[in-house]
Amino acid sequence: GAPGDRALRITGGGGKLRLENASNWINLATRLDKLTLSFWQKNAVATPAAGQSSFWLVSPSSADGARGFQAHCPWASNTIYYDTGGASNAGVRINGPVAQDWSVWHHYVFLKNGTTKKIYVDGTERLSGTGAIPLKTDFTALNIGSDNGTGSMQGWLDDFAIFAATLSTQDITDLATRAKTPGQISSSADNDGDGLTDAWEYLYFPGDLTKLAGGLADYDMDGSRDSNELAKDTNPNDSDTDDDGLLDGPETGTGMWFSASDRGTNPKNVDSDSDGLRDNVETNTGSYSSPADTGTNPNLADTDGDTFRDGLEIPYGSNPTQGGSVPFTAGQSFLLALWNFNNASVPAAANDVVAGFPGATTGTYSADMGGRSGAAGDLAMCFAPDQAVTANGSFINLAAPADAFTISFWQKLNSIRQSSAFWVTSPSAGTASGFRGIQAHAPWADSNIYFDHSGCCDANVQRISGPLPAMDITDWHHFAFLKNGATKQVYVDGVLAVNGLSGVPLVNDLTTLTIGGGPAGYTDGCIDDFAIFAGGLTHEQICRLHAGESPQAVLTPAPGGPFMITSSLLLPLDKIRLTWNSTPGCVYRVESSTDLTAGSWSNLATNIPSEGTSTVEDFQLPAGAPRIFLRVTEQ
Repeated sequence: GAPGDRALRITGGGGKLRLENASNWINLATRLDKLTLSFWQKNAVATPAAGQSSFWLVSPSSADGARGFQAHCPWASNTIYYDTGGASNAGVRINGPVAQDWSVWHHYVFLKNGTTKKIYVDGTERLSGTGAIPLKTDFTALNIGSDNGTGSMQGWLDDFAIFAATLSTQDITDLATRAKTPGQISSSADNDGDGLTDAWEYLYFPGDLTKLAGGLADYDMDGSRDSNELAKDTNPNDSDTDDDGLLDGPETGTGMWFSASDRGTNPKNVDSDSDGLRDNVETNTGSYSSPADTGTNPNLADTDGDTFRDGLEIPYGSNPTQGGSVPFTAGQSFLLALWNFNNASVPAAANDVVAGFPGATTGTYSADMGGRSGAAGDLAMCFAPDQAVTANGSFINLAAPADAFTISFWQKLNSIRQSSAFWVTSPSAGTASGFRGIQAHAPWADSNIYFDHSGCCDANVQRISGPLPAMDITDWHHFAFLKNGATKQVYVDGVLAVNGLSGVPLVNDLTTLTIGGGPAGYTDGCIDDFAIFAGGLTHEQICRLHAGESPQAVLTPAPGGPFMITSSLLLPLDKIRLTWNSTPGCVYRVESSTDLTAGSWSNLATNIPSEGTSTVEDFQLPAGAPRIFLRVTEQ
């Protein structure tokens, strides 16, 4: 309340203070499995509701939404929850009621000391527990005032401090009584006076704190002084901390290339610019030579400025140093990847056959002729619950600029259950959606198809849904999930089954692709010919896939003429024979009208399967009509 003293106001709805790239200093502390968080908080109401967190340290390896270190303070019913490394398993949570008026200022301390966890409120220990698992060491970001999604607290936060140590009871009392500020409590002992904190030296040489030293000392001779390794949180006993083939010294972390000895790259990240290429192959010569000497800038994801990330150009034969060389042009459909599952030589591997993207599988290859065609050499990937194929899905970001993609596959099921056919994660999609970048339930346990992108689950914004058509699920069926700008569609066996609109574009930070499952559940059955296209395929192209054409051939022009009625012949007894150019795999409808007005059309015949490139069908004309108009449409 003193002049100049301000607090952080959080009003809910996802509001927060977020610190990205927080790994250097957080992980330095968590390696010792000791951490203390201290802050003042005043909630907007005396009894807060559920759905809010006061802080959330993001750890990708932690369960329950990357929940590395977080607190609901409170959640509901005056209950505080304190989680480390998840929320639902043993050794990760302590919780209990704290009765108080939450709308006034209170001081909180969340302490972790090895297997012990404690919560202090206003200097008094209120909750404790033992048996805690060790702290994670892969923290990436810190959210103050919220979880990793939209679960913000509503109120004020002040003097938020993190200590790389376990504070003493006296320290906590001093903070709660304002006898000391966080800055007046020291936890960085340096008993040998070398300018390096003992806690950091202990991590690498617990038996001898004299191995490392200040000044010009460089224990691992990587060109980075010991004191610099402390500042950058690199390993002073490993000349290549991130194992990217470069010494730590030249990886100066500035983000600017000056020379081969001052590359500006991050010594703790094998791919500093997140373009899909390791730093050591990005030689910044300006000329592509080979995958081991790309000539690209390791600090610039798109060296030639053509909107395609460097690492996504090379697999498709495009030169990442020449702006005129691109994988495909805007508006063009392009096959990005295909898992045909026909190579079972390595049972645990399932690799894409277009660009060679590797995948790992816990599923099982079918026997020969077990694929959807039944031909010799055609295999499928079959899954029991909790089995899937996983691969790096960052290549799908190539579809983001045009906001258009198609995912096509064949599927046969043993049962309908809570499951996903595929799931592509996206950090920006948020915790609440399970980082749902692109996802499909095909179907969910309620026999409905759900198609999500860029989060979940707002109808006609992130999701379209509809009933699974009547079918024998134990037979092979073809599915195509398509987004083309604002239009989203699902085709089943060549027929439009679900149609809707999308209010948000596709995210551009897609990461992991899972085929056969996802966080919501796993497929009980088999999948074959899983293909991903940049661009929205036409109905005719989807029909050709349903007819059995390979995804590698479907983008070439189809045989036969354009879709049109080519002849009509009156027959005895008021019948007519229509002939039209058709596409293999499509299904057609014939409608009639007496005056061509919009509401006058009615079905004359439906579910007419294509007979190939030309279809012939006889129809009984409506009786008594002075004139009749007919049209053929694709279903």
